[in-house]
Amino acid sequence: MSDIQNKVFELLAEKFDIAAHDIKLTDHFIDDLHGDSLDSVEIVQDTEEAFDIEITDEELEKIATVGDLVTIVESKK
Repeated sequence: MSDIQNKVFELLAEKFDIAAHDIKLTDHFIDDLHGDSLDSVEIVQDTEEAFDIEITDEELEKIATVGDLVTIVESKK
């Protein structure tokens, strides 16, 4: 597991109050992690701050799973 993936999992674990080892790249933010659209926006904001990156609105629309978010962060680092 990459450092980026670990850090994203840690952010999600804190946000959703679950163990990081229970999170999978295929987890959908709404269906699997039981978040809502506001949670998704907050996760992106937290991720931008944690990695000092900017995720565009176009990229945001493509984020449905944990793996999607990790892929975008990795592409910016």
